[in-house]
Amino acid sequence: MTTYDLNDVVRLRVEDVSFFAVLILVSGLGIRLLWNHVAKGLPILPKMSYTRALCLTALEPDDASRALDDFWRA
Repeated sequence: MTTYDLNDVVRLRVEDVSFFAVLILVSGLGIRLLWNHVAKGLPILPKMSYTRALCLTALEPDDASRALDDFWRA
């Protein structure tokens, strides 16, 4: 029977958190690149910074739509 000690559990937890942190960072970069690529063709769209793309990635869908509304007003 396999036994796990506390170090194994902590290591697995850190791996999970690290995976999702990297996933959010890469998703933010992808959203920024995609948005700015589309913004080149549509001059009405403002450029998006990496910070705003990360915030948009981490928000829930309802909060994201409100954030985009605020982004248009800024």
